[in-house]
Amino acid sequence: MWCTSSASRASVARAVRFFSGAALLAALLLGAPAPSRAQEATPPASSDADSLGVWDVSLSAKFSGSQAAYSNWTEGGISTLALTAGIGGKANRVTRHFEQTYDLRLSFGVLQQGDRALRKTDDLIKLGAALQYEGEGFFRLFNPTVAATARSQFAAGFNYDEAPPELAPDGAPAPDPPVKVSDFMNPGVFEQTLGLTYDPRPWFTQRVGLASKQTVVTIERLRPVYGLDPGSPARVEAGLSSMTEFDRRVFENVRYQSTLGLFYAVSGTDEWPDATFENIVAMQVNDWLGVDFELTTLYDRDISDELQVKEILSVGVTFVFL
Repeated sequence: MWCTSSASRASVARAVRFFSGAALLAALLLGAPAPSRAQEATPPASSDADSLGVWDVSLSAKFSGSQAAYSNWTEGGISTLALTAGIGGKANRVTRHFEQTYDLRLSFGVLQQGDRALRKTDDLIKLGAALQYEGEGFFRLFNPTVAATARSQFAAGFNYDEAPPELAPDGAPAPDPPVKVSDFMNPGVFEQTLGLTYDPRPWFTQRVGLASKQTVVTIERLRPVYGLDPGSPARVEAGLSSMTEFDRRVFENVRYQSTLGLFYAVSGTDEWPDATFENIVAMQVNDWLGVDFELTTLYDRDISDELQVKEILSVGVTFVFL
C-alpha cells in the first residue's frame, strides 16, 4: 500500500470518524419511527392491497459529452472529445411480510485529448440486492434482512503519472507510466450481510449486521496493489457492517442520494473500518436535460493509507425507460 505521513493518517482517521458519526447522528435525528409503524398491523387500504406483489421498476439512461476542435487558432487550445454513458435502475416488490429490492448502476466514460491515446474517465459496475422480513412487535420496527452487493468495472484502468510501489517489489525499478492498475474483476468487491434494517421514512434506511467481504483480483501482478499476496486471488474478511442510505427529492427538480457504507473486519488489525461515502445530486432541467454531481470518497487501508476521492460533474440527455 502507499505510505503517507502521520498527519495524513490523522486526517484520514478524522474523516472516517466523521462518517461514522454522521451515520449515527442521521439515525438518531431522522430515524424517529413513524406513528404508523409503531401501531399494530391494520388491514391495508384497497390501493395498497392492489400494489402487494406487484413489481415497481424504474430504469433510466443518461448520455453526456463535450467536444472542442482547433485549427490554426492563434490563442491556443487542444482538441478534446469526452463521452460518458450511464444506466441506473431499481426494482422493488412488497408482499405481506417480505420486501425485495434490487439496484443497478452502470457507468462508463472516455476522453480523447489531442494526439493522446483514448483514456478512461469513469467506469463502474454496481449491483445490490436485499430481502427484508416484516413481522410483528420488534421485527415490525427492525426488519431481519439478507443483503448482498457487488462492485467492479468494465475495462482496464491506467495510472498515467507513476507506477504504484507495489509493482516494483524487492527494489526492482518501477515500470514507466502509463501502468495498468485495474481491470474487470481487478478488483471485484463483494459483501454479504445478515442483520436488521430500520427504515422509519421512505427516504431513510439504516442497516446493520454481521457481514462477509471478499476482495477479488484475478491478475496476479496487480494483487499487491490491493493488499493481496501474489499467490492469493482473494481476501476474505468477516466482520460488522453498516449501511446508511438517504434518497430524497429536496426540491421539485433536485434529488439528493447519499450512501455511507462501513465495514469493520473483526479479525483485522485496522484501527478504522473500511468506508465508502457516495453522494449524488441530480438536477433535472427539463424532461430530457439533466445535470449530475457525484462525490465519492473511499477509505480502505488494505489498499491505501490515503483517502481516495472521485468527483464527476456532468450535463447530459436523460432517457427514462420505466
